[in-house]
Amino acid sequence: MVSPHRIDLGFFDIHVCNWSDRPMFFMALFSTARYDEIARIEVLDAAGAALGELDLTKYRLAKTPQGAEKRVFIRQIPIPPGATDGWYSARVTSRTGAQSVARDFVVLAPLPIVSGAQPRPDANDIPMPKELRWDPAAGAKHYQVFIQDLWN
Repeated sequence: MVSPHRIDLGFFDIHVCNWSDRPMFFMALFSTARYDEIARIEVLDAAGAALGELDLTKYRLAKTPQGAEKRVFIRQIPIPPGATDGWYSARVTSRTGAQSVARDFVVLAPLPIVSGAQPRPDANDIPMPKELRWDPAAGAKHYQVFIQDLWN
């Protein structure tokens, strides 16, 4: 079965983030090794309305399993009023003008915030931990951890 996330030019993913310090938002990304062929990436909601574009000048570098360079374009997008569950999409326009659409099904439901974080999020003046731990959040498929160095 072919994934609706994948098109010839790359891979699209969009999901809901519910960080404890801000309102829920979308995190949209498109990764591709064929970045030089892309002219535009538009993100559309379940009804086909525009949510915004991915900035092709801002990206993270990564490697394909074969070692080729790829770019990951990421954008945080506010969830508009009236947003619904459904198939969200990325409409990718190539430099030749051809368009392709990749899709991802989004459920607009917050996940519980993790608890039991060790070291505690409010901990200060502690030695660099060798391990980060937390209690699992029901329904979470992955976690993203941010480590902040107040001096940098």
